[in-house]
Amino acid sequence: MCTYSKIYIFVTICFYSVFFILQMSVKNLSGIREIARLAGVSIGTVDRVLHNRGSVSPVSLKKIQAAIKQINYQPNVIARSLVVNKMFRFAAVVPEPDGDEYWEQTQKGFTTALKDWSHFSITVDLYQFKLHSKNSFTHAANLALQSAPDGIVITPQFYHQSINFLIYAKRLVCLMLLSTPTCTRQSG
Repeated sequence: MCTYSKIYIFVTICFYSVFFILQMSVKNLSGIREIARLAGVSIGTVDRVLHNRGSVSPVSLKKIQAAIKQINYQPNVIARSLVVNKMFRFAAVVPEPDGDEYWEQTQKGFTTALKDWSHFSITVDLYQFKLHSKNSFTHAANLALQSAPDGIVITPQFYHQSINFLIYAKRLVCLMLLSTPTCTRQSG
């Protein structure tokens, strides 16, 4: 199987995994209607409490909070993103292709997978670095973190710099590591 196909499959699995992870965080899909029924209030009142807009009587607020706790309600992140047109932003920290067939195929796999997933409100910003430069890697990784993405795909090309990156990236929803084809010479 060519590198392009492997990368396409990898990226597709990564994107699917993010949706699965987010969906699994939804422990109870009873939703707003169930909360309203249990609390004996309207759906609009529940909506105002969940989204902190408008006023709600203290009695209704307590009933709604009790119903939320009773059913262990968690908001459906995916459904909410579709309603509010949220884009899931990923950053990819990968080497510049510079004529290297492996990384050219990697970039092609990312591009094709992104086109296929674009209707799911996913964007990927590429942060490329020079293959043999620790400083270039660190700069690209820092730019990716500063962009505050929902997830990052990274090529851990340089051990110590990658460890430092992983320490700072632990707050992300999804972090994926993309392996390199061979060990490369490391320079400053």
